[in-house]
Order: sequence, then structure tokens, then C-alpha cells
Amino acid sequence: MISKNVLTIGPHINEKGGISQVIKTYSSFFSPFHIISTSKKGNTCLKVIFLTFAIIKCATILTFNPNIKIVHIHTASDNSFKRKTIFIAIAKFFRKKIILHIHGGNFKNFYSTNPKRISYILQKADLIIALSNGWKQFFISNCHCKNVAVLNNPIEKPHDIKCQPHKKTTILFLGKVSKEKGIYDLIEVVNVLIKENKLNISLQICGNDDNNILSKLINKYNLKNDVEVEGWVEGFKKSSLLANADIFILPSYIEGLPICILEAMSYKKPIITTPVGGIPEIITHDKNGILVPPGDKNALAKAIITLYSDPDKCQLIGNAGYETSKAFWSDNIKKELFKIYETLLNNDTL
Repeated sequence: MISKNVLTIGPHINEKGGISQVIKTYSSFFSPFHIISTSKKGNTCLKVIFLTFAIIKCATILTFNPNIKIVHIHTASDNSFKRKTIFIAIAKFFRKKIILHIHGGNFKNFYSTNPKRISYILQKADLIIALSNGWKQFFISNCHCKNVAVLNNPIEKPHDIKCQPHKKTTILFLGKVSKEKGIYDLIEVVNVLIKENKLNISLQICGNDDNNILSKLINKYNLKNDVEVEGWVEGFKKSSLLANADIFILPSYIEGLPICILEAMSYKKPIITTPVGGIPEIITHDKNGILVPPGDKNALAKAIITLYSDPDKCQLIGNAGYETSKAFWSDNIKKELFKIYETLLNNDTL
């Protein structure tokens, strides 16, 4: 079984975030699943201790388990990338094949802070995994990486969930509550559409809120009866929210390839999002979603009004999105991941 040859490095699978979600899905592909978690929530002291134990564990496993041939390292940018350079060095010392799987949408900005150093580290990997063709070209052209493959993020097949009737058109946002995800723009737009355009809509927000800006905006615009903040959701709760939403919106400024969009498409939801990161490679404007420029609140408002007033268009876009989502179902991604591992084990390039 190929799983005995792979050691996965990344955040704890029970952490809140897209990378942990991907790793958790991968863990269902393999038995056994060898993983070392490099980060966990807590104060700085606990984080340092956790990382130290992860380093010791990695060196121990690679010393005493000769079956491990591939070290699959999941990373984003900033501190995540800096931590992973340690594990790249360890894997290199033990002469293991290294896969560097890069998530998140901020890597271009991070790369610009020290391109020479970051390119040098990237080139130590035997394979870079990118989330889209656009990101693949970035790593080849800008970072001079020679072996780059695209592997889509996996999603579960949609569950058969009975939808509950609701009086308002429900808009759903899934993602980190931050300026980069465009959620504050969405709050302002929803306020205008309710107060001035008299749209009968409600907004559900699912994601971490670490700065209290969201609650302040809701109070500022007096939207307590129109905006519901769910916090972090997963499992059946997330599936139920997706099934019961009328419109899914992610007005991001930066992205890799967001899992939440793929999940919403699998539930046949009409999507409003922005053409950033890998999103334009899966969303064709007016076909399986609506694309608006990031930060353009007028365009975002018009897109919401369009879907609000045209149920037939919602259904057409939702059905088209569902067909797109099938390529990302976990069974298909599992086959592609196995192929990547087998190719590396055979000392070939992809």
C-alpha cells in the first residue's frame, strides 16, 4: 500500500482552516495515514513546544522508518512557510522525495518580500503542488520551479438534505472573517439592499472572527435581525447551511482555490465571487457563477439584485455549478493524488 511510503506534514487535522480540511480528507484516503502536525492553537510558548516535538518526531520517523520515501508538506505563506523550511531541510538531509503543497492566496505578496530566498527554498522540493494553472505558471515563471503539478482541492459529495422553508432570500458566506475575504464589503452592500432597495434578504456568516470588526459593523448598521453569525461550522451543520442557502457569496480580494465555493457549487447554489487566484479557472461569468471585481460594491449589489429577482437564472447557474463541482469530488482527487505519489516513487517527473 502506497500510504506506508508517505509522511504528511501540516497543521493539525482538527484545526479550523482550509489546509486542515484538505489533510483531513486525505486521511480518509489512506490506512495507515502517517502525519506530523506542526502547529496548534495556543500561546507562543505552547506553539514553540509543539513545533519542537514535531521536529524531533519527524527526524525520529525518518531515522527508524525506512518505508517513508515521500514527505508531503502542506504550507501557506508567512509563518506557515517559515516553519515548513525546517521540515524541508530534515527531509532533504534524509534524502526523501519532497512534495511542497502550497495553499492560500497570499503567496505572491509573501514571495515579493524575499523572492531570492523563497525561490531557493521552493527549488529544494522535488515537486510543487499548486491549486490552479494560474498558480502553476507563477511558480514556474517567477520562482523558476521545474516540476509543478496542479491538484484540485477535494470536496465531499453533497448530502441529501431536506431544505427548510424560509421567508427571506438567504445569502451564505463561508470563510475567514477578514478584509481579504471581502466580508466587510458584503455587510455594507447588504445594509444598502435591505434599507434602500427593500430587498427581503438575510445574511448568514460562517467563519472565524478574531477582531470583532464584524460585530461592530452589524451594530453600526442595526442588522441584528438580518445577519446571523454562525462562527466556525463543519460537518452536517455546514452541509445543512449550504443546502438551505439561496445564494452563496465570497467577494475575496485574494484566493488560492477556495473549497467553500466548490462545496456551494456541489449543492447547486448560484455563486457570486471575484476573479482572483484560481477562481476564474472554475467560474465562467454568467454560466456557472457571477464574477464581480474585488472591492466593487456597486457590482456586488447588482449581482445580488440580479439573482434575487430571477429564480430561473439562479437554477441555471446552480445546475451548471453542480456539473463543475463533480471534478473536485474526493474520489476523483484521490486517484490524482495516488498517481502523483506513484510517479515520484518511480523517480519520474510529472
